[in-house]
Amino acid sequence: MKETLRYLFSRRNLGIKLGLDRTYALLKTCGDPGREFPVIQVAGTNGKGSTAAFLSAILKAAGYTAGLSTSPHLAKVNERIRINGKSIPDEEIMLFVDKYKKEIEHIGASFFEILTVMGLWYFRKNRVDAAVMETGLGGRLDSVTALRPRLTLMTNISLDHVEILGHTLQEIAREKAGIFKPGIPCLSVDQPVEAWQVLKEEAEKNHTPLKKINEAIAESWELGLAGSHQIKNASLAAEAAGALKHFVISEPQIRSGLAHCKWPGRNQVINLDPLIIFDVGHNEEGIRAFLAFFQKHRIRGNKILVLALEARKEITGVIPDLETEFHRIICTETKSRTKMPVQTLAEKFTEKSRILIEPDTEIALETALAQTGPEGALAIVGTHYIGDVIHKYFKISFEEL
Repeated sequence: MKETLRYLFSRRNLGIKLGLDRTYALLKTCGDPGREFPVIQVAGTNGKGSTAAFLSAILKAAGYTAGLSTSPHLAKVNERIRINGKSIPDEEIMLFVDKYKKEIEHIGASFFEILTVMGLWYFRKNRVDAAVMETGLGGRLDSVTALRPRLTLMTNISLDHVEILGHTLQEIAREKAGIFKPGIPCLSVDQPVEAWQVLKEEAEKNHTPLKKINEAIAESWELGLAGSHQIKNASLAAEAAGALKHFVISEPQIRSGLAHCKWPGRNQVINLDPLIIFDVGHNEEGIRAFLAFFQKHRIRGNKILVLALEARKEITGVIPDLETEFHRIICTETKSRTKMPVQTLAEKFTEKSRILIEPDTEIALETALAQTGPEGALAIVGTHYIGDVIHKYFKISFEEL
Protein backbone atom coordinates (compact mmCIF):
# COMPACT_ATOMS: atom_id res chain seq x y z
CA MET A 1 0.00 0.00 0.00
CA LYS A 2 2.90 2.37 0.71
CA GLU A 3 4.00 2.26 -2.92
CA THR A 4 0.44 2.91 -4.11
CA LEU A 5 0.08 5.88 -1.76
CA ARG A 6 3.43 7.24 -2.87
CA TYR A 7 2.23 7.09 -6.47
CA LEU A 8 -1.16 8.68 -5.72
CA PHE A 9 0.35 11.53 -3.75
CA SER A 10 2.90 12.11 -6.51
CA ARG A 11 -0.09 13.06 -8.69
CA ARG A 12 -0.60 16.01 -6.34
CA ASN A 13 2.58 17.47 -7.76
CA LEU A 14 0.61 18.18 -10.92
CA GLY A 15 -1.13 20.90 -8.92
CA ILE A 16 -4.79 21.85 -9.22
CA LYS A 17 -5.88 20.86 -12.72
CA LEU A 18 -9.21 22.45 -13.54
CA GLY A 19 -11.25 21.12 -16.45
CA LEU A 20 -13.31 18.04 -17.20
CA ASP A 21 -11.57 16.40 -20.18
CA ARG A 22 -9.27 14.19 -18.10
CA THR A 23 -12.17 13.04 -15.90
CA TYR A 24 -14.27 12.21 -18.96
CA ALA A 25 -11.37 10.21 -20.38
CA LEU A 26 -10.71 8.28 -17.15
CA LEU A 27 -14.42 7.57 -16.69
CA LYS A 28 -14.56 6.16 -20.22
CA THR A 29 -11.51 3.99 -19.52
CA CYS A 30 -13.27 2.53 -16.46
CA GLY A 31 -16.52 1.84 -18.29
CA ASP A 32 -18.32 5.03 -17.21
CA PRO A 33 -19.07 4.14 -13.57
CA GLY A 34 -21.76 6.36 -12.09
CA ARG A 35 -24.43 5.69 -14.69
CA GLU A 36 -25.82 2.69 -12.81
CA PHE A 37 -27.00 4.63 -9.73
CA PRO A 38 -28.28 8.12 -8.89
CA VAL A 39 -25.61 10.69 -8.01
CA ILE A 40 -26.28 13.66 -5.74
CA GLN A 41 -23.67 16.40 -6.17
CA VAL A 42 -22.99 18.80 -3.28
CA ALA A 43 -21.31 22.17 -3.92
CA GLY A 44 -20.86 25.41 -1.97
CA THR A 45 -18.18 26.91 0.29
CA ASN A 46 -18.84 25.79 3.87
CA GLY A 47 -20.93 22.81 4.95
CA LYS A 48 -20.45 20.58 1.89
CA GLY A 49 -18.95 17.66 3.82
CA SER A 50 -21.46 17.91 6.66
CA THR A 51 -24.42 18.04 4.26
CA ALA A 52 -23.07 15.09 2.29
CA ALA A 53 -22.53 13.12 5.51
CA PHE A 54 -26.07 13.93 6.70
CA LEU A 55 -27.62 12.77 3.42
CA SER A 56 -25.53 9.59 3.36
CA ALA A 57 -26.63 8.83 6.93
CA ILE A 58 -30.29 9.38 6.00
CA LEU A 59 -30.01 6.97 3.06
CA LYS A 60 -28.39 4.38 5.31
CA ALA A 61 -31.11 4.82 7.96
CA ALA A 62 -33.73 4.25 5.25
CA GLY A 63 -32.17 0.90 4.38
CA TYR A 64 -30.28 1.98 1.26
CA THR A 65 -26.62 1.39 0.46
CA ALA A 66 -25.05 4.84 0.14
CA GLY A 67 -21.72 5.77 -1.38
CA LEU A 68 -20.03 8.91 -0.06
CA SER A 69 -17.16 10.75 -1.76
CA THR A 70 -15.60 13.70 0.09
CA SER A 71 -12.35 15.63 0.36
CA PRO A 72 -9.90 16.20 1.84
CA HIS A 73 -9.20 13.39 4.29
CA LEU A 74 -8.03 13.79 7.89
CA ALA A 75 -5.57 10.93 8.42
CA LYS A 76 -5.93 8.32 5.64
CA VAL A 77 -6.83 8.73 2.00
CA ASN A 78 -9.33 5.85 2.41
CA GLU A 79 -11.65 8.26 4.26
CA ARG A 80 -12.49 9.99 0.97
CA ILE A 81 -14.47 7.00 -0.32
CA ARG A 82 -17.04 5.32 1.93
CA ILE A 83 -20.01 2.99 1.67
CA ASN A 84 -22.49 3.26 4.55
CA GLY A 85 -19.80 4.98 6.58
CA LYS A 86 -17.01 2.43 6.04
CA SER A 87 -13.88 3.56 4.21
CA ILE A 88 -12.62 1.84 1.08
CA PRO A 89 -10.11 -0.95 1.97
CA ASP A 90 -6.44 -0.64 1.04
CA GLU A 91 -6.77 -3.63 -1.30
CA GLU A 92 -9.36 -1.87 -3.45
CA ILE A 93 -7.22 1.25 -3.79
CA MET A 94 -4.24 -0.85 -4.85
CA LEU A 95 -6.37 -2.84 -7.30
CA PHE A 96 -7.70 0.30 -8.99
CA VAL A 97 -4.28 1.92 -9.34
CA ASP A 98 -2.64 -1.28 -10.64
CA LYS A 99 -5.45 -1.82 -13.15
CA TYR A 100 -5.56 1.70 -14.55
CA LYS A 101 -2.09 3.14 -13.92
CA LYS A 102 -1.09 3.11 -17.59
CA GLU A 103 -4.27 4.98 -18.56
CA ILE A 104 -3.86 7.43 -15.66
CA GLU A 105 -0.38 8.27 -16.93
CA HIS A 106 -1.55 8.63 -20.52
CA ILE A 107 -4.49 10.85 -19.58
CA GLY A 108 -2.44 12.89 -17.09
CA ALA A 109 -5.11 12.56 -14.41
CA SER A 110 -4.60 14.47 -11.16
CA PHE A 111 -4.89 13.10 -7.63
CA PHE A 112 -8.44 14.40 -7.18
CA GLU A 113 -9.57 13.17 -10.59
CA ILE A 114 -8.25 9.69 -9.82
CA LEU A 115 -10.02 9.59 -6.43
CA THR A 116 -13.30 10.81 -7.96
CA VAL A 117 -13.34 8.06 -10.57
CA MET A 118 -12.03 5.46 -8.11
CA GLY A 119 -14.96 6.23 -5.84
CA LEU A 120 -17.49 5.70 -8.63
CA TRP A 121 -15.72 2.49 -9.70
CA TYR A 122 -15.86 1.19 -6.11
CA PHE A 123 -19.51 2.22 -5.72
CA ARG A 124 -20.49 0.40 -8.90
CA LYS A 125 -18.56 -2.68 -7.83
CA ASN A 126 -20.54 -2.75 -4.56
CA ARG A 127 -23.88 -1.91 -6.19
CA VAL A 128 -24.72 1.15 -4.14
CA ASP A 129 -28.26 2.52 -4.38
CA ALA A 130 -27.01 6.13 -4.58
CA ALA A 131 -23.78 8.11 -4.32
CA VAL A 132 -23.36 11.47 -2.60
CA MET A 133 -20.43 13.31 -4.20
CA GLU A 134 -18.84 16.40 -2.67
CA THR A 135 -17.51 18.93 -5.17
CA GLY A 136 -13.85 19.61 -4.52
CA LEU A 137 -13.19 23.16 -5.72
CA GLY A 138 -15.64 25.58 -7.29
CA GLY A 139 -17.99 23.65 -9.52
CA ARG A 140 -17.71 24.62 -13.15
CA LEU A 141 -14.40 22.88 -13.75
CA ASP A 142 -14.38 20.40 -10.85
CA SER A 143 -14.11 16.72 -11.80
CA VAL A 144 -17.37 15.78 -10.03
CA THR A 145 -19.18 18.04 -12.51
CA ALA A 146 -18.31 15.56 -15.27
CA LEU A 147 -21.12 13.38 -13.88
CA ARG A 148 -24.82 13.67 -14.63
CA PRO A 149 -26.40 13.86 -11.17
CA ARG A 150 -30.01 13.21 -10.27
CA LEU A 151 -30.00 16.19 -7.89
CA THR A 152 -27.58 18.97 -6.91
CA LEU A 153 -27.28 20.76 -3.57
CA MET A 154 -25.78 24.17 -2.83
CA THR A 155 -24.52 24.93 0.67
CA ASN A 156 -23.60 28.41 1.85
CA ILE A 157 -21.43 30.44 -0.53
CA SER A 158 -18.77 32.73 0.94
CA LEU A 159 -15.29 34.00 0.13
CA ASP A 160 -12.73 31.20 -0.10
CA HIS A 161 -10.13 30.07 -2.66
CA VAL A 162 -10.30 33.63 -3.99
CA GLU A 163 -6.99 33.20 -5.86
CA ILE A 164 -8.69 30.59 -8.05
CA LEU A 165 -12.44 31.27 -7.99
CA GLY A 166 -12.56 35.06 -7.87
CA HIS A 167 -12.40 37.89 -5.37
CA THR A 168 -16.13 38.65 -5.12
CA LEU A 169 -19.16 36.64 -4.04
CA GLN A 170 -20.59 37.08 -7.54
CA GLU A 171 -17.52 35.55 -9.18
CA ILE A 172 -17.42 32.66 -6.72
CA ALA A 173 -21.16 32.00 -7.05
CA ARG A 174 -20.79 31.84 -10.84
CA GLU A 175 -18.11 29.18 -10.49
CA LYS A 176 -20.26 27.22 -8.03
CA ALA A 177 -23.24 27.48 -10.39
CA GLY A 178 -21.14 25.62 -12.94
CA ILE A 179 -22.71 22.43 -11.56
CA PHE A 180 -26.11 23.44 -13.00
CA LYS A 181 -27.41 21.21 -15.78
CA PRO A 182 -30.62 21.40 -17.85
CA GLY A 183 -33.52 19.78 -16.05
CA ILE A 184 -31.47 18.69 -13.01
CA PRO A 185 -32.99 20.30 -9.88
CA CYS A 186 -30.82 22.23 -7.42
CA LEU A 187 -31.76 22.81 -3.78
CA SER A 188 -29.97 25.67 -2.03
CA VAL A 189 -29.75 27.13 1.44
CA ASP A 190 -30.38 30.85 1.79
CA GLN A 191 -27.51 32.77 0.20
CA PRO A 192 -26.12 36.31 0.43
CA VAL A 193 -28.09 38.57 -1.94
CA GLU A 194 -25.22 38.93 -4.43
CA ALA A 195 -24.67 35.17 -4.60
CA TRP A 196 -28.37 34.31 -4.90
CA GLN A 197 -28.84 36.73 -7.80
CA VAL A 198 -26.06 34.99 -9.72
CA LEU A 199 -27.45 31.54 -8.93
CA LYS A 200 -30.88 32.59 -10.23
CA GLU A 201 -29.37 34.01 -13.42
CA GLU A 202 -27.29 30.88 -14.07
CA ALA A 203 -30.20 28.56 -13.26
CA GLU A 204 -32.42 30.36 -15.78
CA LYS A 205 -29.67 30.30 -18.40
CA ASN A 206 -29.13 26.55 -17.89
CA HIS A 207 -32.82 25.65 -17.52
CA THR A 208 -32.09 24.35 -14.02
CA PRO A 209 -34.98 24.20 -11.52
CA LEU A 210 -33.61 26.12 -8.50
CA LYS A 211 -35.31 26.08 -5.11
CA LYS A 212 -34.40 27.74 -1.83
CA ILE A 213 -35.07 25.37 1.07
CA ASN A 214 -36.66 25.97 4.46
CA GLU A 215 -33.56 26.09 6.70
CA ALA A 216 -35.60 25.40 9.84
CA ILE A 217 -36.71 21.88 8.90
CA ALA A 218 -34.29 20.29 11.37
CA GLU A 219 -34.42 23.09 13.96
CA SER A 220 -36.08 21.02 16.70
CA TRP A 221 -34.55 17.67 15.70
CA GLU A 222 -31.65 15.89 17.32
CA LEU A 223 -28.51 16.19 15.20
CA GLY A 224 -25.40 14.05 15.37
CA LEU A 225 -23.21 17.06 14.51
CA ALA A 226 -22.79 19.91 16.99
CA GLY A 227 -23.25 23.60 16.30
CA SER A 228 -26.25 25.73 15.36
CA HIS A 229 -24.84 26.17 11.83
CA GLN A 230 -25.48 22.46 11.24
CA ILE A 231 -29.26 23.04 11.29
CA LYS A 232 -29.20 24.48 7.77
CA ASN A 233 -26.95 21.65 6.51
CA ALA A 234 -29.24 19.04 8.08
CA SER A 235 -32.31 20.79 6.65
CA LEU A 236 -30.76 20.75 3.18
CA ALA A 237 -30.02 17.03 3.48
CA ALA A 238 -33.55 16.36 4.78
CA GLU A 239 -35.18 18.19 1.87
CA ALA A 240 -32.85 16.42 -0.56
CA ALA A 241 -33.94 13.05 0.81
CA GLY A 242 -37.55 13.98 0.18
CA ALA A 243 -36.75 15.15 -3.35
CA LEU A 244 -35.11 11.92 -4.49
CA LYS A 245 -37.47 10.27 -6.92
CA HIS A 246 -37.98 6.50 -6.64
CA PHE A 247 -36.62 6.52 -3.06
CA VAL A 248 -39.03 5.87 -0.21
CA ILE A 249 -37.73 7.69 2.87
CA SER A 250 -39.99 8.48 5.82
CA GLU A 251 -39.63 11.36 8.28
CA PRO A 252 -38.65 8.99 11.13
CA GLN A 253 -35.87 7.62 8.91
CA ILE A 254 -34.70 11.13 8.06
CA ARG A 255 -34.65 12.06 11.72
CA SER A 256 -32.81 8.86 12.63
CA GLY A 257 -30.15 9.51 9.97
CA LEU A 258 -29.59 13.07 11.14
CA ALA A 259 -29.39 12.01 14.79
CA HIS A 260 -26.87 9.23 14.16
CA CYS A 261 -24.71 11.10 11.64
CA LYS A 262 -21.01 11.28 12.44
CA TRP A 263 -18.55 13.56 10.69
CA PRO A 264 -15.15 13.99 12.33
CA GLY A 265 -13.41 17.34 12.60
CA ARG A 266 -16.64 19.32 12.87
CA ASN A 267 -16.83 20.63 16.44
CA GLN A 268 -15.61 17.17 17.39
CA VAL A 269 -15.26 16.71 21.14
CA ILE A 270 -12.16 14.59 21.63
CA ASN A 271 -12.07 14.77 25.41
CA LEU A 272 -14.26 16.15 28.22
CA ASP A 273 -11.83 16.76 31.10
CA PRO A 274 -10.19 18.91 30.01
CA LEU A 275 -12.47 19.81 27.13
CA ILE A 276 -10.71 19.29 23.78
CA ILE A 277 -12.47 20.25 20.55
CA PHE A 278 -11.24 19.70 17.00
CA ASP A 279 -12.72 21.72 14.14
CA VAL A 280 -11.54 22.09 10.55
CA GLY A 281 -13.09 25.54 10.01
CA HIS A 282 -10.51 27.18 7.75
CA ASN A 283 -12.00 30.51 6.69
CA GLU A 284 -13.71 33.37 8.50
CA GLU A 285 -17.19 31.91 8.28
CA GLY A 286 -16.05 28.45 9.37
CA ILE A 287 -14.12 29.79 12.36
CA ARG A 288 -17.03 32.02 13.41
CA ALA A 289 -19.28 28.95 13.39
CA PHE A 290 -16.77 27.13 15.59
CA LEU A 291 -16.58 30.09 18.01
CA ALA A 292 -20.36 30.17 18.36
CA PHE A 293 -20.24 26.51 19.45
CA PHE A 294 -17.19 26.97 21.70
CA GLN A 295 -18.68 29.95 23.52
CA LYS A 296 -21.70 27.91 24.61
CA HIS A 297 -19.45 25.96 26.99
CA ARG A 298 -19.00 27.49 30.42
CA ILE A 299 -15.25 27.26 30.69
CA ARG A 300 -13.79 28.39 34.00
CA GLY A 301 -10.13 27.75 33.35
CA ASN A 302 -7.63 28.62 30.65
CA LYS A 303 -8.82 28.66 27.06
CA ILE A 304 -6.04 27.62 24.68
CA LEU A 305 -6.14 27.63 20.89
CA VAL A 306 -3.85 25.63 18.60
CA LEU A 307 -4.19 27.13 15.14
CA ALA A 308 -2.80 26.07 11.77
CA LEU A 309 -3.89 27.25 8.32
CA GLU A 310 -3.24 26.52 4.69
CA ALA A 311 -1.53 29.15 2.56
CA ARG A 312 -3.66 31.99 1.19
CA LYS A 313 -6.41 31.48 3.77
CA GLU A 314 -7.73 34.81 4.98
CA ILE A 315 -9.09 35.10 8.53
CA THR A 316 -8.29 38.75 9.28
CA GLY A 317 -11.89 39.59 10.19
CA VAL A 318 -12.06 36.97 12.93
CA ILE A 319 -8.63 37.66 14.50
CA PRO A 320 -10.01 40.09 17.15
CA ASP A 321 -12.59 37.48 18.22
CA LEU A 322 -9.90 34.83 18.64
CA GLU A 323 -7.70 37.20 20.65
CA THR A 324 -10.66 38.07 22.90
CA GLU A 325 -11.77 34.47 23.43
CA PHE A 326 -8.45 32.67 24.11
CA HIS A 327 -5.87 33.26 26.82
CA ARG A 328 -3.13 31.74 24.67
CA ILE A 329 -2.94 31.13 20.92
CA ILE A 330 -0.32 28.65 19.77
CA CYS A 331 0.47 29.05 16.08
CA THR A 332 1.75 25.93 14.36
CA GLU A 333 2.01 24.48 10.86
CA THR A 334 1.20 21.16 9.22
CA LYS A 335 3.34 19.07 6.89
CA SER A 336 1.02 19.91 4.00
CA ARG A 337 2.76 21.15 0.86
CA THR A 338 0.30 24.08 0.86
CA LYS A 339 0.72 25.01 4.54
CA MET A 340 0.86 28.57 5.80
CA PRO A 341 4.30 29.12 7.41
CA VAL A 342 3.94 29.56 11.14
CA GLN A 343 5.63 32.98 11.10
CA THR A 344 3.16 34.23 8.49
CA LEU A 345 0.27 33.01 10.62
CA ALA A 346 1.62 34.61 13.80
CA GLU A 347 2.02 37.97 12.06
CA LYS A 348 -1.74 38.14 11.55
CA PHE A 349 -2.26 38.71 15.30
CA THR A 350 -1.91 42.02 17.12
CA GLU A 351 -1.90 40.80 20.73
CA LYS A 352 1.64 39.43 20.55
CA SER A 353 1.78 38.62 24.26
CA ARG A 354 -0.91 35.96 23.72
CA ILE A 355 0.89 34.31 20.80
CA LEU A 356 3.27 31.36 21.00
CA ILE A 357 5.02 30.09 17.88
CA GLU A 358 5.66 26.34 17.69
CA PRO A 359 6.21 24.85 14.20
CA ASP A 360 6.04 21.24 15.42
CA THR A 361 2.34 20.37 15.76
CA GLU A 362 2.86 17.57 18.27
CA ILE A 363 4.90 19.81 20.54
CA ALA A 364 2.24 22.51 20.09
CA LEU A 365 -0.39 20.06 21.36
CA GLU A 366 1.77 19.01 24.33
CA THR A 367 2.38 22.64 25.24
CA ALA A 368 -1.29 23.49 24.90
CA LEU A 369 -2.40 20.60 27.12
CA ALA A 370 0.12 21.56 29.78
CA GLN A 371 -1.33 25.08 29.87
CA THR A 372 -5.01 24.09 29.68
CA GLY A 373 -5.57 22.68 33.15
CA PRO A 374 -8.50 20.56 34.41
CA GLU A 375 -11.18 23.26 34.13
CA GLY A 376 -9.85 24.73 30.93
CA ALA A 377 -10.46 23.99 27.25
CA LEU A 378 -8.24 23.32 24.26
CA ALA A 379 -9.42 24.08 20.72
CA ILE A 380 -7.55 22.71 17.68
CA VAL A 381 -8.71 24.62 14.63
CA GLY A 382 -7.95 25.68 11.08
CA THR A 383 -7.24 22.81 8.72
CA HIS A 384 -7.99 19.20 7.78
CA TYR A 385 -4.26 18.62 7.47
CA ILE A 386 -3.74 18.60 11.22
CA GLY A 387 -5.91 15.46 11.34
CA ASP A 388 -3.02 13.05 10.95
CA VAL A 389 -1.27 14.40 14.07
CA ILE A 390 -4.53 14.30 16.04
CA HIS A 391 -5.10 10.71 14.89
CA LYS A 392 -1.67 9.68 16.18
CA TYR A 393 -1.49 11.87 19.28
CA PHE A 394 -4.95 11.07 20.67
CA LYS A 395 -5.08 7.56 19.15
CA ILE A 396 -8.43 8.06 17.42
CA SER A 397 -9.55 6.84 14.01
CA PHE A 398 -11.57 8.73 11.41
CA GLU A 399 -12.14 5.75 9.12
CA GLU A 400 -15.62 4.56 10.17
CA LEU A 401 -18.65 6.78 10.66
